[in-house]
Amino acid sequence: MGLNIIVFLILESTAKDYWLGATDEEVEGSWKWLDGSAVTMGMPLWHNCSHSDPDGGSSQNSLLIDESYSYYFIDNDCSAELRGICEH
Repeated sequence: MGLNIIVFLILESTAKDYWLGATDEEVEGSWKWLDGSAVTMGMPLWHNCSHSDPDGGSSQNSLLIDESYSYYFIDNDCSAELRGICEH
């Protein structure tokens, strides 16, 4: 699926936040995609306006995008029930 289609589906959906397949549960602060590759840190991907993400410490180990953060990456508690975006 192309990036334009993904953006369209997000903007047209009623859901406004989505899990992405990355975590720092194994080593705090070392973000990895599910395939083990490193997540690029800092801008332009991560939220950095009123505070810098990731900022949740060991209580927020899952990566998500959220409409209220303009779909920048943020870390969050993994227990929230959200939709996921996956690559096949």
